[in-house]
Amino acid sequence: EGLAAVALSWLQSGYVDSMGKIVIPAQFYRTASFREHRALVQLDVEDDFRFGYVDPSGKMVVPAQYFDAHSFSEGLAAVKICTGKHSNWGFIDLGGTMVIPPRALAAVVDVGDVSDGPLHQHKRRGRNRYRIQPRTF
Repeated sequence: EGLAAVALSWLQSGYVDSMGKIVIPAQFYRTASFREHRALVQLDVEDDFRFGYVDPSGKMVVPAQYFDAHSFSEGLAAVKICTGKHSNWGFIDLGGTMVIPPRALAAVVDVGDVSDGPLHQHKRRGRNRYRIQPRTF
């Protein structure tokens, strides 16, 4: 993407170009590197830190609404949704559409990105199941 995350202070992070010029102002609590034209950022939303995604222009393309999240990989990102006492992981696409519902991954303890291999859906006992198919090199 040609941009690098930079922290100007403990609570102010943004992005600079290859010349060191700030191109996305330091308005985030935390930032991650760009992957697939999206960068994971954390913002203070109503006194609670939430995760969302920005594009290289700094536009918030997926609102900061998730309690936890991972960077995009192969068009998907794992996001954590909290409802009441429960929290579950699901996957969104680059546009922010939930493509694998959080309830489908309720039993997953550690959800990371899908860079270890493509995500596959299969049926078991009439229910959708998801797993990462490891890559072979």
